[in-house]
Amino acid sequence: MAVARQDQAVQRLMTAPGVGTLVALAYTSVIDDPGRFPRSSSVGAYLGLTPRRYQSARRTILAVSHVAATGCSGATCSRLPG
Repeated sequence: MAVARQDQAVQRLMTAPGVGTLVALAYTSVIDDPGRFPRSSSVGAYLGLTPRRYQSARRTILAVSHVAATGCSGATCSRLPG
């Protein structure tokens, strides 16, 4: 946890409600340089998170408030222990 105290990005993330040391450290280690993503939605896609989609014959609805996990992509799976 000494790393969390020294990293300014981790400290900044921890100011958000619900973000603790573990989430902030995990986010910064996986994302590394957020500047490489053109949009914030690209970060969610990189992590394997997509908006939930409801389709019928005539229309498509994207649920913004809920996210469906699509699984572990190669980039994120390679960083997981085990």
